[in-house]
Amino acid sequence: MTKKTPIQLKLDQNKAEGNLRPLGGGKADEWNNRLSNLTANALPIAYSKNMQSVTEAFLAVSYGVIDMAPADPVEGILIAQLIAANEAALAMYQKAWGQAPEYFAARTKYLQLADKAARTVIMLTERLDHHRGRGQQQITVKHVTVMPIRRSLRKTSPPRHRRSRAMRRSRSSRYSSRSWCRPGGGRNRNDRQPHAPMQCRSQVSG
Repeated sequence: MTKKTPIQLKLDQNKAEGNLRPLGGGKADEWNNRLSNLTANALPIAYSKNMQSVTEAFLAVSYGVIDMAPADPVEGILIAQLIAANEAALAMYQKAWGQAPEYFAARTKYLQLADKAARTVIMLTERLDHHRGRGQQQITVKHVTVMPIRRSLRKTSPPRHRRSRAMRRSRSSRYSSRSWCRPGGGRNRNDRQPHAPMQCRSQVSG
């Protein structure tokens, strides 16, 4: 076996920040160039023989990464994977609909692969949002006080049992104050006696 030659690396932590941070989110341009090259080579069009189309695709992807603005290397990795998964999903959809109708099995297979890549895009987007928010959630608590309303109701309206007692007393006193008189003191017309004095009775409700 041949002995592996060790690789010596010289890292400068005080190195000034590079100019390609919008492409990879890192301070060092070596990282940003590496991630940018990997993202470009992961595109389906990367192995095309039309160099003009390849150059236009790489330029478009680079502008897309700049618009997403990775703030750190982790965001740069997530954005690179997001772009690659999106390109794969769209390429699989294109291949699926490019199949002839009689090749139904091949079309279905391409659509299944495209759906898996689309779900990966959704998952990476959620992880990117979670990383940018650092898992922080805003909880809004609203305090609603109902005690003053209840107290005002108690002051203005008496309890039900007190109101029912008062109503019964008022009814009984009203009925007891009414009186009726029959001439002669009889209860009906046949018992009436013209020479008897007028008698009055108080009507009490049964």
